[in-house]
Formats: sequence, C-alpha cells, structure tokens
Amino acid sequence: MRYRIVCRDNENSYLPLFYSIGCIDGDREYLLQEITNNDKFCRDQQNISYDYFLESIKKDTCLYITEKGKVFGCCSIIINRGGIVIYGICVPESSKKGSGTLLIDKIKELANSLGIAISLSASSKVKKFYEKNGFTEVGKSLIDDDDDDDDILMVFRRGGKSRNRKSLKSIKQKDKRKTIKNQKYNL
Repeated sequence: MRYRIVCRDNENSYLPLFYSIGCIDGDREYLLQEITNNDKFCRDQQNISYDYFLESIKKDTCLYITEKGKVFGCCSIIINRGGIVIYGICVPESSKKGSGTLLIDKIKELANSLGIAISLSASSKVKKFYEKNGFTEVGKSLIDDDDDDDDILMVFRRGGKSRNRKSLKSIKQKDKRKTIKNQKYNL
C-alpha cells in the first residue's frame, strides 16, 4: 500500500513534508481516470456532493492510497497557515475497510507536523465516523453542498480534543513555566 500526493500549484512547498511522512508523487490524471471510470468509487455518494468532490480533485491537493495499481481511497484538502481543510473523502465500495481512517490518520500526521488543526464540513449521516477519528462538532457548516442535509462543521486539534483558545493559552503558559523551572534546576 502506498500513499500518493498531488499538490495544488501554490502548495508544492509542502511536498518535502509529505515525503517525510511516507507519501510519494501521484498522478492527478490517473486519479481522475480511476474515479470517473468507477461509478461506485464513492462508497456512499449521498453523504458527499460527488460533483463538488470531482471538482476539488481537479484542482486541490489530493492524498490517495494505491495498492497493485488500484486506488483504495482519496481525499482532497487545502493547506493554509490556519489549518488543513478536508473537502472530501471517498473510498470505493470494493475498498478495504478502514481506508477512510487511513487517509485521516495521514492527514493528522501532516497536521501534527505543521502544528495546525484540521476542519471539515460533514453530513450528519457520517458524523459518527469523524467522531471515532477524533473530530469534534463545533457548529453548523456555512458550506452549502446542494444536498438536503444540514452539514456540520467538525474540527480535529492535536490530541483529538477540541479546545477553546483560552484553554490552549493556559496549556502553553503551563508548558512555558515547566520549561523555565526545568532550566532553572537543570532537569
């Protein structure tokens, strides 16, 4: 099994980081061909706006899993200083169980390397899947993906727990005090 990456033009600077977490170069045209030639590529198309997902695959950074020349899962993301946004995850019906989780784990690895959070807009139908993977609901999504379901905004922060800014600030202050104390006593 291999993780492959295709970056959007303005995110090529992240390629070395993707390589450091075990990804290799991918091929956007091959990926699009695999997705469009398999009408059952998305295990459950009603939980994702499939057309929106295809458009994001054409232009955004894509992480996908291959084995023996077959694509077993794909996600589109955008990386910025504020965090990673997952625009869509699809796994084929014939895919191994856990392919979606493998993709999320690799994105978590990237986010932890960068010290940033991950966010996504999800259908309430797949909320439990994301919660099992450490995401927390933080509100209603502002993205309208043309389905009948009210989407929710979910976030994954380091450690998988959602924290507000105040508690993050207090954690940083405690860490700083601990570091100063350890330096003072040469611990």
